[in-house]
Amino acid sequence: MNVMSDHVAACILVVEDEAVIAADLEERLRRLGHQVCQTLTSGEAAI
Repeated sequence: MNVMSDHVAACILVVEDEAVIAADLEERLRRLGHQVCQTLTSGEAAI
């Protein structure tokens, strides 16, 4: 059984105030097949 065939991509909201870390998270998520919908720098902005 191929695990990737059962994989469903998700749309992810990244909330991170450090730009370098946010960029790294975005890249890692995209490599895993997810879509990064938006990146915000604060929890307040996210809600």
